[in-house]
Amino acid sequence: MAAERDLSSSGRERALNDLGELARNGFSDQASDIAHQAGKRRLRTALEHLSGGSKRAQRGIWLGLAAAAALTSIALFLFLRASAPAPLSFEVDPKLAQGEYLQPPVSGPNAAVRFSDGSELQLNAGGRARVASTSASGAQLVLERGHAALHVVHRPNTHWSFAAGPYKVLVTGTRFTVDWRTEEEQLQVVVTEGSVLVQSSGKQEGIAVRAGQRLVATAKDERFALEPMDGTNAPAGAEPPAAQSEPDYSQIQAPASSTIPSANSDTWSKRVAAGDFAGVLGAAQARGVPGVLTQAPLPDLVALADAARYTSNVQLAQQALTAQRNRFAASSSARAAAFLMGRIAEDQRHDSTGALTWYNTYLSEAPQGAFAAEALGRRLVLLERTAGAAAARDSARSYLRRFPDGPYARVAQQILSAP
Repeated sequence: MAAERDLSSSGRERALNDLGELARNGFSDQASDIAHQAGKRRLRTALEHLSGGSKRAQRGIWLGLAAAAALTSIALFLFLRASAPAPLSFEVDPKLAQGEYLQPPVSGPNAAVRFSDGSELQLNAGGRARVASTSASGAQLVLERGHAALHVVHRPNTHWSFAAGPYKVLVTGTRFTVDWRTEEEQLQVVVTEGSVLVQSSGKQEGIAVRAGQRLVATAKDERFALEPMDGTNAPAGAEPPAAQSEPDYSQIQAPASSTIPSANSDTWSKRVAAGDFAGVLGAAQARGVPGVLTQAPLPDLVALADAARYTSNVQLAQQALTAQRNRFAASSSARAAAFLMGRIAEDQRHDSTGALTWYNTYLSEAPQGAFAAEALGRRLVLLERTAGAAAARDSARSYLRRFPDGPYARVAQQILSAP
């Protein structure tokens, strides 16, 4: 009786549906619903011609059809898998690799990874990177530290990504370099051909960086600076920018209570965010820099200081930061200005004593501020450099107590373990 139920109308319908599903899965859903139903009707019509045979014969036919469909589905699945594009392969010197990591020694040669599509990654000595995964259309790369250059050959549907810290560089076809400094948590991307899109946890929409541009991003304070490349990084044939003199505005005197309203108070901030630093400096010159320093609203002073810092106009940057502290002493921008003055003293003036003074000032004014971890870390490094590990131990303990997983934690531990 069970066999007879299997050969009933409803049983045949279930069998047809099962066979159809096998075929549809084997073809990876390439058959449309219309084609599927039409094929089922043709198969049902053909089977009706066999209805006059014995039930045993009908059972054999159905079992044979089921087996044939299953074998066909398996064959189609294997064929489709075999015909799918293979993921990219790559070659690397095994002497420069440690497990899955590419890690050329500091004193050794640079390392190269050559991909089967012609793309190439160059990792400078002392760097650390890995190929996280590959596909037929590209690869996912991770730069843990150091400097790398990548040339991606443009092809249809190319998908490459390069991760460094909290940032991801999305690539189609281009030439660019990536520099990731772990202690500073700073990313620098320089594009010489094509364009890339840089994303971070704070800017999911991404920042486009095109040929001839450089993006500098700092994770600690979520700052982004997009600027044209200088003469040393410019593509062949490009002329370096003309040197600009730095006028001295330090003797300017004006009533602190007077304020010149900006024509549009957020314009300079937007220009800085867009990388138009020269436009901000030009606008300040047009309005009169002395008047801007003594009378402009705080947002304009902040934007002017940023534009000056990003273009290495150190004197004007210091003057704009000083104006923030003198005129808007109670603001968070004034406190942040102390930290930025320390950065200028350390990085551009090479004045360790001045930098320590400014970092201490910032930490006393804003012990829980946005730059506290960076100021503490830089202070302990400067103390060790100028006065030895013993002088930096208190700062190292303070840093580890507050930021045990911070970027300067390793340095602090080394200072505390020193004899």
